[in-house]
Amino acid sequence: MEVRDERIALTSAPPLNSCRPAVDALFSSLARPGVAAQVAAVLLTGMGRDGAEGMAALKQHGAATIAQDEASCTVFGMPKAAIDLGAVDQTLTVADIPAAVTRLFRP
Repeated sequence: MEVRDERIALTSAPPLNSCRPAVDALFSSLARPGVAAQVAAVLLTGMGRDGAEGMAALKQHGAATIAQDEASCTVFGMPKAAIDLGAVDQTLTVADIPAAVTRLFRP
């Protein structure tokens, strides 16, 4: 899954991080100048590392990045991998994430 021409598109690319669709592919497709600064990337509970590298790329290009905190995760693998990479701006409970995203885009 990736963003093409401002639309999310499913691809037939091989699995990435043993996942298809892969969060890393989606996030990486948005990690470019002029685009990433308009993105809020959120990484929720999940097993493995999918999403961590893509989130790091997004953050490098100016995206706001949020990960679910360990206490509210069923499996802390994916958020922890992003946190360990230094790719996360905010670590929040799943209940607090919607309001945080809303604040990012309200003037």
